Amino acid sequence: MKEISCGAIVYKKINNKTYFLIIQNINSKSFGFPKGHLEKDETLKEAAIREVLEETGINIEIISEKHYTSSYKFVAFWNNEEIDKEVHIFLAKAINTNITHQKEEVLSAVWLEEDEVLDLLTYANDREIFEKAIKENNL
Repeated sequence: MKEISCGAIVYKKINNKTYFLIIQNINSKSFGFPKGHLEKDETLKEAAIREVLEETGINIEIISEKHYTSSYKFVAFWNNEEIDKEVHIFLAKAINTNITHQKEEVLSAVWLEEDEVLDLLTYANDREIFEKAIKENNL
């Protein structure tokens, strides 16, 4: 089975410091970026904007058409089926910054500085995408 997810590395700037939005998934307890499934008739960008809003209450502005893609396989804990996962992550600026995380899927959501994000991200592919995105965009 193939699954496509979309999300964003969301940032805000305060007093010349850049902060990034990180969530903790309620099921896996992993730390990463807000993201979720692509729905029928939805573009990758539309899915990313919707998922960030649903999971964190944050409206975003995607700053570039460029996005970062990772692919991996995993076995679903709910049915033991192998899934080919494709994740598309955009870089986005927060329009509002007051987090109201979705209680059903998100255990916590926080704004962190770059070094804290790198320490907290659970998966290596998220760290690689994060480092590449902030370097390419001079954040």
